[in-house]
Amino acid sequence: MKFKLPPLGEGVYEAELVRWLVEPGQAVTPGVPLLEVMTDKATMEVPSPFQGIIENISGKPGDRVRLDQEVLEFSQVGNEAMEKPMSGAQEEPNWQNQPLQPCALENGREGKIGVKAGPAVRFLARKIGVELSEIAATGPQGRVLAEDLARHVQAQARPREPGAKAPLPSMNDFGKPGKKIPYQGIRRAIGEKMEMSIKALPQCTFVEECEVTDLVKARERLNRLWEHETGHLTFLPFFIKAAAIALRDVPLANARMEENGNTIHCLESCHIGFAASVPSGLVVPVVLDADKKPFVEIAQEVNALTRAARENKLTPEQLRDGTFSISSMGSLGGIISTPIINYPQSAILGLGKIVRKPVYGSTGALRPGDFIFLSLTFDHRVMDGAGAAAFSRSFATALNWPEKMLLPIPGHYPEIH
Repeated sequence: MKFKLPPLGEGVYEAELVRWLVEPGQAVTPGVPLLEVMTDKATMEVPSPFQGIIENISGKPGDRVRLDQEVLEFSQVGNEAMEKPMSGAQEEPNWQNQPLQPCALENGREGKIGVKAGPAVRFLARKIGVELSEIAATGPQGRVLAEDLARHVQAQARPREPGAKAPLPSMNDFGKPGKKIPYQGIRRAIGEKMEMSIKALPQCTFVEECEVTDLVKARERLNRLWEHETGHLTFLPFFIKAAAIALRDVPLANARMEENGNTIHCLESCHIGFAASVPSGLVVPVVLDADKKPFVEIAQEVNALTRAARENKLTPEQLRDGTFSISSMGSLGGIISTPIINYPQSAILGLGKIVRKPVYGSTGALRPGDFIFLSLTFDHRVMDGAGAAAFSRSFATALNWPEKMLLPIPGHYPEIH
């Protein structure tokens, strides 16, 4: 019998094979992990829905696998196999072995409407002037994938005339071959996502410096009081809470351009993702409804998500639906960054390390002060520099009133001049 890759989450149509967890001849029971795959959202194990013996496995680490593509063969034994096998185990057409065909149109109509493709593919196709209905689709049910678009563009490019081909520059290895690293796994997923964002969005970064002396003192006090409830309290929960306040004040920072390019959608939900560094790269777990949660709950959730990220135990649900992202580089020593937007969001906030330096007080005397640079990268179609400045001002004001961030319902924050 054949087992095919099952659905891995909303909007996921292919995955990269990370490693096999079984081998031919091995007996498995329902729930035993068969293989580990990685999507642009998460790395996850695919469990067995059957009881049987593995006969053959297909593919090697680094291969791209489409949904409903056969990944292994097994012989079923015993009477304890699942009565309702995963959809991946159902007999469906093998997309890989079928010849390329024009992409399917819904309702039998010709034209752009009804072509099955993801938002990013549609956006790029529109930008470069390619009709999706002209592309040979290889995805499930005639869906146009990103590689289908790239293949179509390459095929349409006019070749150079004979003799006009420019010579390739020589690759000087300085007498030593060096080391080649496979471009795969989470590194490849990050790279492709960032490349898509840069190509699709006109991005601009607004940088501001704000004082956080009171925040530093408040965190030290709270760590002494709350460590048994929240665990070690980092600055990240404060940043998330302050961002939620600023997003409420500046809705365009919590918006996105609709797929048609004619509508800016200000989102009602405020789901804030934060970049978490893991040994294999970078993941972005999401704190849902950050604007509605009290500070203590945000702090506890951040610690739990960070721990799950380090242990590679994040679920797809914990990595999706983000409307805004934060990248805090302070622990790594960075001062200023220009973060790339997590497409299709319209803004991302980068925060550097907190630096202590002398500052003139109200009386003219010098005093020590703690300062941080914030860098807001935004989609210039959705928001202008004035909006970025308003967001930064609201964010800085919240950080300067850390006690009020602890209130269940944030009150009015006097603007700091």
